[in-house]
Amino acid sequence: MKAMRIFGIGSPFGDDQVGWRVVEWLQNQKSLQKNWHLECCDRPGLNLLNLIQDATVAILIDAVQSGAPLGTIHVWNNDITHYETDQLSTHGFGLSDALQLGKTLDCLPNTLIIYGIEINQLNNETLSESAENAAKKLTSRIRKEIKF
Repeated sequence: MKAMRIFGIGSPFGDDQVGWRVVEWLQNQKSLQKNWHLECCDRPGLNLLNLIQDATVAILIDAVQSGAPLGTIHVWNNDITHYETDQLSTHGFGLSDALQLGKTLDCLPNTLIIYGIEINQLNNETLSESAENAAKKLTSRIRKEIKF
């Protein structure tokens, strides 16, 4: 059986939790396919490579800050070259660092999709309206793409 995984990357603070919300909403779907593993990760850093090591398909959802309009949904399909700068990530040793190392070690999944949701707030406890709306749109999009 294929190892297919979806990870919400983030933290419990403000808009940085946007990836977690998408994963939680997907987990609540009654039609969730049994062959998908869904997990929320609190700033996994290098541990991300352990989490995706035997996956054939991995979907990562993270908050990003690139200067695009709030709520913009970015997509990187099997191409981490456009996700090379940690100015996009909201984490210290970010997703980009782990993915670059994974690429060097040739241990990334065959299919890697990264969704980034453009955020602004990191210091609040709750999601902003723009982040929540984008998370709902992305949840629906993922459900359609992987046929939940």
